[in-house]
Amino acid sequence: EIIRMMNERMARGDVPLNLNATGMVANAYLYSGQQQLRDWVLEYVDAWKERAETNGGIMPDNVGLSGIIGEYMDGKWWGGYYGWRWPHGFITIIEPLVNAASNAVLLTGDMERLNVARDQLDRNWELRKTVNGRSSVPYKHTDAGWTDYRPADPFIPIHLWFISMADEDLERIRRIGLDESSLEITIPGVSGTSAETNKSTKHYNGNTVPWFQYMQGNNPGYPERILDANYRLIGNQLHKMRSPEGDPEEWRSDGFNLEDLSSIHKWQEMCPVYFEGLLQTTLGAPMHISHGGLQHASVRYYDGVRQRPGLPEDVGALVESISSGSLMLQLVNLSLFERKEVIVQAGAFGEHRF
Repeated sequence: EIIRMMNERMARGDVPLNLNATGMVANAYLYSGQQQLRDWVLEYVDAWKERAETNGGIMPDNVGLSGIIGEYMDGKWWGGYYGWRWPHGFITIIEPLVNAASNAVLLTGDMERLNVARDQLDRNWELRKTVNGRSSVPYKHTDAGWTDYRPADPFIPIHLWFISMADEDLERIRRIGLDESSLEITIPGVSGTSAETNKSTKHYNGNTVPWFQYMQGNNPGYPERILDANYRLIGNQLHKMRSPEGDPEEWRSDGFNLEDLSSIHKWQEMCPVYFEGLLQTTLGAPMHISHGGLQHASVRYYDGVRQRPGLPEDVGALVESISSGSLMLQLVNLSLFERKEVIVQAGAFGEHRF
């Protein structure tokens, strides 16, 4: 009965989560140059911007096939698939908006395209209240109104700031109030949660905030600490892979197991590939937002001798700081005998200029 009702209400129409599809279409445009692909991304982002404006400024989480907000939800703008009533709530509203807005900026160079995400962050912040001495914002909206107040997360405004390097986005981070915990390194544990800090690390991007603090000059030992943490994590993961637990033949493959929900994440939990620290330090960027975000970056490297992407063997790179008009980058040749040639590109997609 629950599945029947969900199909009735949620299997038709549009939801903000679909904005993540702009990543695939933007990627196709970068390869093909087909104008209709670029236009589709911009028109789709504009469509959701218009829906928020129609809804009094708050992003609705469901739109019917006729374009009416709440068409299959008895007129309610909340309650859609992965929407305001979902366990993740605001997270699955704002993340697709940031991904899509960043794609629109990439395709146009127009920083005003970020406003569709900025507006939702600001409206969410306006609804804040103090809980246990901390400014907390609502993550859900139900029939009873706004609920599930939690401390505001700087993760999203950091991504906006990285795209824009604008003072207004820097202020969106600072208004949250970063404390000593923002310097802590997080190591993923079982089921995507760090055993040390209890922070969510499901998408292996749990160290965006301490990286941002490093970029601000407030966390000078971060490069050494994050690489050490990554090294230990890879060791832990390899140990798990080589244990009886790491035998894929023992993992369930006959469908969803209600008695062992962790089985559906087994592939993820056993993965030894963890590159957040390397990405942050070498590319000077936060790791992409999961579920469709493109990997934006300050710089990208190519091996000038072997004519391939990536740093040459025995070359180390560290982006020490970034701002709206400058970038500090260290390149080190670790080889005792060979000369190296590195091509440094401005931006992951060549969208910037030196």
